[in-house]
Amino acid sequence: MIGGRFAMVASIAALAAGCSSSQSTLSSLLPTVPGATASVPVAAPKPITPTDRAVHVARISARAQKCGYNFDAAKLKTNFLAAETGRGTPADELGKIDQAYDLINRRTVASIADAADYCNEKSTETIKRDLTSALAGQFDPPRAVDPDAVLADYTKKPDQKFDYETAVGGSEVRERKRESGSGSSED
Repeated sequence: MIGGRFAMVASIAALAAGCSSSQSTLSSLLPTVPGATASVPVAAPKPITPTDRAVHVARISARAQKCGYNFDAAKLKTNFLAAETGRGTPADELGKIDQAYDLINRRTVASIADAADYCNEKSTETIKRDLTSALAGQFDPPRAVDPDAVLADYTKKPDQKFDYETAVGGSEVRERKRESGSGSSED
């Protein structure tokens, strides 16, 4: 029994030693599939847009207000918009980002208004971390979040850009677009 274990440990050690050379890779140890390519290209992460940052900061502000954090929400928004100006965001886009910020903030407040157990231990840890970062001028959302998923509720199709007019105008604009035939129906 001991000899069997020793043989197994020795074979694992030999395999590991063989992998440490520059010639061996994990892929060389795995079976090959005919017609498969040797490497799979990894897509570069999508750049974070001003709209992504606006959504992130607006949600942080709304969530922190709900849980009673003591901070100046108007100053946070002002600092965010100033940072976007410093990044070189054009003035016309800043107006749209300002409107999107307000819309996302209002919608977040409305969606969590009736949640009595919203400010639990886990969510307050996240809110505190995110609010601290935002107050320090770090407005980018975490990279773990898919940037396309951030605006999933506010786009018609995944390949379309954020529709500011529809998002800011609300149901009246969506209805007007449907009636005129200029917008596709939302699912």
